[in-house]
Amino acid sequence: MSCCGKITQIVQGYAAVVTGKEYEFSAGRIRCCQTCDKNYWIGKQLWCSICKCWIPAAARATDKECPLDRWPDRKGVMKNGE
Repeated sequence: MSCCGKITQIVQGYAAVVTGKEYEFSAGRIRCCQTCDKNYWIGKQLWCSICKCWIPAAARATDKECPLDRWPDRKGVMKNGE
């Protein structure tokens, strides 16, 4: 993905957090990240150590994908048999 594509995802995700917008797949993504061994906390904020994203924003970016391919797809089906 190009740099511009990543910036678009970041802006979309942060805008969704600010406006309170939730997608049907956001909660599943966040739950997945909460159990991942690659996350870390800064205060009360959950971050990904692989893509360096703030999880609440990343989970709301519709075109964002987990760098480890662990997120459920948009129908709620887990990838990689998880």
